[in-house]
Amino acid sequence: MMAVSKGIFSFSHIATELKHRDLLDVFLTSYPRRRAVSSGAPADSTRGYPAVEILVRAGNRVPSNYLRDRLTLFARRRLAARACSHLAANPSVTHVIAGGLLGESLAERAHSVGAKFVVDRGAAHPRVQRDLLREAYAKYGEEYAGISDFLIEVMDREYEIADLLIVPSYFVKRSLLESGVNPHKISVVGRGVDFARFHNMNLTRTPGKVLQIGASIQKGALDAIDAVRMLEDTNIKLVIVGGVEPLVRDYLGARPTARVDLRGPISRERLSLEMNTASILLQPSIQDGFSVTAAQGAACGLPVIASTNCGFSDEIEDGVSGFIVPPGNPSVLAERIAFCTSDEDRRSEMGQRSELNARQRLSWGSVGDRMVAALLA
Repeated sequence: MMAVSKGIFSFSHIATELKHRDLLDVFLTSYPRRRAVSSGAPADSTRGYPAVEILVRAGNRVPSNYLRDRLTLFARRRLAARACSHLAANPSVTHVIAGGLLGESLAERAHSVGAKFVVDRGAAHPRVQRDLLREAYAKYGEEYAGISDFLIEVMDREYEIADLLIVPSYFVKRSLLESGVNPHKISVVGRGVDFARFHNMNLTRTPGKVLQIGASIQKGALDAIDAVRMLEDTNIKLVIVGGVEPLVRDYLGARPTARVDLRGPISRERLSLEMNTASILLQPSIQDGFSVTAAQGAACGLPVIASTNCGFSDEIEDGVSGFIVPPGNPSVLAERIAFCTSDEDRRSEMGQRSELNARQRLSWGSVGDRMVAALLA
């Protein structure tokens, strides 16, 4: 099998799981090989093509949407061309597992040697994704352009020609079905956690410390802020980590509160410590294909409150290991935060259930088993 991805993301772990089962021929990525290997990719099977990544990032800076889209497509298809060359030299490959926008030519080359073309789609269908975010931004008087119709049409053609679509959650599957993708092509396999980096350290937890991952509209940060404002008479303090969207910073600046601590990006090591001293984790996303950070929080023993539009909601036993809430509803979110933090014994028990589920279902080995079962079905 061949894995091909712009970037690394979950692909490093997917490639490693295939390698452990003697199923991986090669993993091609636009990242430098050393970076991919340091993220978990198998050293002897990974090939890096950083010139592709340079092209993609250069394209992201182009002000013209028309030119940016076409440069993005051109760059990704340079990686696809490398994959096609490998297929020509190694016709025994049985499956090509690819990220999006790698082109119909790669699918055609795979089919020409009798291999299956598999698309790994980690987020909601791009049209659904765009519509959800446009509605969310409009709530705050902002416009959201999102992905263009041109690129959506390219991806739709890839989904049509693909033999299988691997997705991380039922939220993503529903979005694809809503967009007309053949239901028989879609398989939900989830995502995993690196338990060596994220696990329960049994540290003392800070009462009322609520951790939100991502200071963006997409991650539901403004809903989290509004929810905490409704709990001003409690000991709740919201700690937000991750990249800060200007709109979130401006929103908080216009209505400051001591209940919110906006910390910005932090290292993985620091994130693990924050998770191990928090009481609960929030991910009330407007749209989120899975949210590996929510899974990491569960592995650290945190109850997770996630929206129905966050793929990690698949892993929550509502009211037992966390809560599932509607997106864009700070009132319901505030109620669940208050319920979860008002009784430490209850919060601790929910955290234990959350951690147990993570251990049982969210190892990359478990994800690899589900993926291989889908690939070989």
